[in-house]
Amino acid sequence: MNNNPLVSIIVRTKDRPQLLKKALRSISSQTYRPVEVVLVNDGGCDLNIDEIFEILGDVSLNYIRLKENTGRAHAGNVGLENVKGDYIGFLDDDDELYPEHLSVLTDVFKKYNFKVVYSDANIVYHGNSIKGGDGEKVYKKVFSSKDFSYSDLLLDNYIPLMCLMFSKEVFNYSSGFDESFDIYEDWDLLIRIAEKIPFYHVKEVTADYIQWSGTQQVAHSPEFAVRARIAHRQIINKHKDKFTVDVIMDFIQLARKMRLVYENGADAYISTLEKIIKEKEIEISNIKNSLTQSINSLTQSINTLEQITNSRGWKILSSYYKFRDKIFPNNTKRRLFYDLLMIAASDPAKFVTGLNKHNIGRFLKQYKILEPETIKSKVIRKTSLNIPSNSGYKEKLGDLNWYNPNIFHRNGYHELINEDNKVLVIDRFVPTYDKDSGSLRMFSFLSILSELGYKITFLPDDLQRIEPYSSELESIGIKVLSGDLDIQKYFEENGYIFSFVIISRPEQTFKYLPLVRAYAINSIIAYDTVDLHWLRFERAASVNNDRELFEKAKYYKSMELFNSSCSDVVFTVTKDEKDFLLNEEPSLHVEILPNIHEIYRRKKGFKDRQDIMFIGSFLHQPNEDAVLFFVKEVFPFIKKEIPDIKFYVVGSDPLESILRLNSESIKVTGYVKDVSPYFENCRVFVAPLRYGAGMKGKIGQSMAYGLPVVTTTIGAEGIGLKNNVNSLIADDPAEFADAVIKLYSDEQLWKTISDNSIEHIKRNYSKETLSRKIAEIFASLKLSSNTKTDFSAFQYNRQF
Repeated sequence: MNNNPLVSIIVRTKDRPQLLKKALRSISSQTYRPVEVVLVNDGGCDLNIDEIFEILGDVSLNYIRLKENTGRAHAGNVGLENVKGDYIGFLDDDDELYPEHLSVLTDVFKKYNFKVVYSDANIVYHGNSIKGGDGEKVYKKVFSSKDFSYSDLLLDNYIPLMCLMFSKEVFNYSSGFDESFDIYEDWDLLIRIAEKIPFYHVKEVTADYIQWSGTQQVAHSPEFAVRARIAHRQIINKHKDKFTVDVIMDFIQLARKMRLVYENGADAYISTLEKIIKEKEIEISNIKNSLTQSINSLTQSINTLEQITNSRGWKILSSYYKFRDKIFPNNTKRRLFYDLLMIAASDPAKFVTGLNKHNIGRFLKQYKILEPETIKSKVIRKTSLNIPSNSGYKEKLGDLNWYNPNIFHRNGYHELINEDNKVLVIDRFVPTYDKDSGSLRMFSFLSILSELGYKITFLPDDLQRIEPYSSELESIGIKVLSGDLDIQKYFEENGYIFSFVIISRPEQTFKYLPLVRAYAINSIIAYDTVDLHWLRFERAASVNNDRELFEKAKYYKSMELFNSSCSDVVFTVTKDEKDFLLNEEPSLHVEILPNIHEIYRRKKGFKDRQDIMFIGSFLHQPNEDAVLFFVKEVFPFIKKEIPDIKFYVVGSDPLESILRLNSESIKVTGYVKDVSPYFENCRVFVAPLRYGAGMKGKIGQSMAYGLPVVTTTIGAEGIGLKNNVNSLIADDPAEFADAVIKLYSDEQLWKTISDNSIEHIKRNYSKETLSRKIAEIFASLKLSSNTKTDFSAFQYNRQF
């Protein structure tokens, strides 16, 4: 006996009986059973029902004949009202399903407990008659195979309806098709469903999406172009609250392309493509000419080199080079030696007074670990740093005019006396404070600096305005740079005005340090580590036994130590990371600038709460690892003792590996703007981190709400947690589960840890506490600013 759930397929048809037969044959050929067809004849011609029964065979048929043509949306709703299946699919009467279509999609429902699943389709272009359905296949390709993205769906309906399968319960809280739509009713339906439920994409072609040639295809007619524009306006008007600035810009680009097709016709579109191709051909021709010139130049250089090596002078010099190579076998040390000679020759007095013994030793140490041969090229590529190991960076440094005297003549000495309160802050992008801990810390830090009276300019490395975050910074008096900005010119003209320059994250610091040192000549330079990346990668490599991560850790350690050595002060988030840095280089000036948390009033007690939660951005890999580890190794122990418990996984950008966890007992929410209800209604917060670095913002956030935390030794690092005092700490999976069960069940323990958590955050990481600390740090830095770092050493190190 077949115990599979019933699948219902809704087929809407009107006046295309021959095509309908082919569509129905594709359903009867499915390897999956049982199947029901709900056939809705939307006021079309009479159909031969006996023939349809014969085509479908053991597939059950529910035939509904509407007296008048009511439109696609109404016909679809009639079908939805009459389905009996647990799962629901759709098929237009001119499209076809592959035999494994239903088996592929239902298999996902069984394995991953998703409610909406879709596959890919081939778009097939036919010639000849659309009525008969026997047209010749003239072209076939895959139609838009894309993983699910809600913003992409707002711009374009890239999922053909017959590729989708829905769990019947989806339509319990969806009103079906909006009958005000003439066309694109399926697009509107998907937008509404996707707002509440994640879709799962199966990367397998299981259907044919048929397009017919000439005017026989309705979508090619001028009338359809008018209907399409009206429907697009309907989509935009209905869902305009979901369109962010980025989505609107993408939509404009899409609209331009569509206008070419629908208004100017296919010929104009083809003409545009031909123009692009011609431009590319010219570009290719120019590249070929450039290559030919390069080859000729190289040939000439080879000939010249041969003449040199055959000369008597070269033979004399070769003895010198052999002697040199014995003394300086390493290219890096050789370049260093030459550079030191050049500095000494150009300015002997500065060389003698500026390069004391300590600086030479310190930078020699940094230079040694930054030699290119210690960094594998594939590791460099994976870090996405646009800084080649053997060129590029040194060329950029070489182009800079160090201690440029023209600055003095251009601006006048009086303009070089900077105001004490002007600060430039550089970070990867505008802080999206409700999406990741690093952004929240940066936003809070900027807010405090502004309240302390500092005039702040914020430079996002990507130069993008991100709303509403950019406007929120501007509302508290912070100037945000963006757009088509010439960075070097900006520093040339404005660098001298800043008393502080704070550069956040290792990649951005490595990129901007040369410009800052060259032009922000009055500034105290602070390197904000956010967390020590090398430490995080080392720990990840140990957990996963990953050699490439070890190499990546080595590379980041070199970069982060270089950044630290070339800055006046280094900000770390925890005392542990401060100690790590000072252990590597004791002469560094390191200050602790931890996460900053707002204190929330606890609204509910132990008995009014249930379930457990985790929060974090899943662009941060340790968060993905923590959730997968918890679900696989820890949660089963908890479920055994507390069967009804649910685990809420909250946070932006959940990966497919996380989305697959979605089930009755595990709820993956994705990005949530207001997370307060989760912190106020859950009973325990879990942070099962196996690796990472810095202070874990998610733990501080939970404690600030008074939600007790169970975490690991790694999670507890740097925030001052004490087991059984303000948290429970365990690393073994079974012990971690026991701690969660204990805290979940013991009301007195829960209240003690909740009270202690709030007090700990208030005393150490509240805005009031950190405002005083930041004021003290910056006042101290101002006092020490007269003792400036001598950058002769930095100048010789520019050859990296």
